[in-house]
Amino acid sequence: MTPSTQEEFCKDVRDLLEFYFKVSEKRKSGVQKLLSEVLSYAHPDISIDCSIKMRTAGNNSLNYKGYFVSNEVFNANKGEGFKKRNGEKVQITDEHIIPKAVVIEYLKDAYKNNTLSDSMILYMTKLLSYSCLVTAEENDLLQKQGLQRKMPDGWHFPEDLDFAKEDLPDLEKLDFFARYKKAGIMYVENPNVDKVKKEYGGYKNFY
Repeated sequence: MTPSTQEEFCKDVRDLLEFYFKVSEKRKSGVQKLLSEVLSYAHPDISIDCSIKMRTAGNNSLNYKGYFVSNEVFNANKGEGFKKRNGEKVQITDEHIIPKAVVIEYLKDAYKNNTLSDSMILYMTKLLSYSCLVTAEENDLLQKQGLQRKMPDGWHFPEDLDFAKEDLPDLEKLDFFARYKKAGIMYVENPNVDKVKKEYGGYKNFY
């Protein structure tokens, strides 16, 4: 996004948050779903079209454009790799490493507390660009441990995050992979990450 479209995007997110707190309880889930979609397919450094292409490429592990893969997927890629489905069976899932639900709750709390800023919105949107390709079994493992839509008990965003200065996610500071550590899922950086940057562009100083 250009600076002007970043401003427009942040305004859209603010408007959706404002609308969320105005509608009746039974309509809140619909507004949250829309907010979830807006955040999923946006990225402050690239166009919406490129972002969509990048995420939908996760449908096949051989051409996955994300940043991380689980060890199981990585090892499978040494052979024929996984396709997303084998008949009716889901084999792989492109997963947000910090769940959207966690990010959205953080933004909602910030809106209520009048601490929401454009830099915070852009930072959180970048976080959702980090995804990991996991097997269906690994995804089930997260679900069984109650970690599909939440972080482990005791995890929280650092209180000293200065979004105006820390616009680039510090994965170690965030304990970014806390869910995977808890579930025993091993992961590696996508070996094609340099190709990803070159093909899609816009990731200077991001990863």
